[in-house]
Amino acid sequence: MINDLITVPPEELGFSSKWVESFINTTEKHKICLHSFMMLRHGKVGAEGYWEPFNENKLHRMYSVSKTFVSAAIGMLSDEGKISLNDKIIKYFPDKLPKEKLQPYIADTTIRDLLIMATPYSNVTYGLEYDDWAWTFFNTPTTHPSGTIFSYDTSGTYILNVIVERVAGMPFLQYMKKGLFEHIGFSKDTWCVKAPEGYSWGGSGVMATTRDLAKFA
Repeated sequence: MINDLITVPPEELGFSSKWVESFINTTEKHKICLHSFMMLRHGKVGAEGYWEPFNENKLHRMYSVSKTFVSAAIGMLSDEGKISLNDKIIKYFPDKLPKEKLQPYIADTTIRDLLIMATPYSNVTYGLEYDDWAWTFFNTPTTHPSGTIFSYDTSGTYILNVIVERVAGMPFLQYMKKGLFEHIGFSKDTWCVKAPEGYSWGGSGVMATTRDLAKFA
């Protein structure tokens, strides 16, 4: 179990303290708004810093890094044999499908398609104006066959997140605690912003610390 990250002088890891100082001076000179930074090598921390009001214990929104957590949760379910990456996603959403004709590109979409950002859409399907983000994914007109075009799509990750929560029967971060987080010393109070229908906003809303992210990586 990794209870904490070991901090050593940067020179011990093969890089200079002057380089760290130059990095900090350059970011401040160009007015780059950093909340924190951490430099690691060989599993150890050589430099770490925070700008107020942030600190090493403050949970910070991970935004799109959250997608990596969702992908890991999908991998955990797959390893347990509870899902297959080749499963058609409609299998998990009978309540969200259109009452009339199902779009063929949606019918053919697999979990794997969503993992590689190859959904049948060119744009995100949900928005703050919608009360049910999962429903929008299955009821928005598609633009191309799944698995054919890479297009950065957070709604695809959201659907993966909902699959995890429906299969695991709990919020996806809670599911990851026993199988992963407890073993790496991840923050026990980590949480995720919720979507309007109550599922975690896995594509953008994970709250964690800089050190959590380093341990996870």
